[in-house]
Amino acid sequence: NGPEWWEWRDSLNADMFAAWDTYMPAIAETCRKISDVAGAEVPKHIPFVDFISRAAFDMFETVMYGSTSFTTNSKVASSEDIEFVKAAQSAFDITGALLSNPMEKVFEGDLYKKFVVNMDKTFS
Repeated sequence: NGPEWWEWRDSLNADMFAAWDTYMPAIAETCRKISDVAGAEVPKHIPFVDFISRAAFDMFETVMYGSTSFTTNSKVASSEDIEFVKAAQSAFDITGALLSNPMEKVFEGDLYKKFVVNMDKTFS
């Protein structure tokens, strides 16, 4: 998109690129650990689609908190962490639908209620 786009994009997330040296090694280590268990986990213990979602969560968690609960490793992941990932994913998926249909929230329709249930699981 060119230099102007890059300058604009960089100004929005200056910390993202400034802290590159701190979080990239952490993500790389998390990815290495995810890769180490992938063959044993998929598809025997975790369906591929769920594994990919959990991998994204593990990487996100690494950046945000400096560590991860390794939801991609069924030997160490807690049921609470797995439930959190499922609820967060569901809430995220529903968010798009709610943004395109604000009346669903206004009238507290079934989709909105499902969103609230899943969001509540991410805060408890």
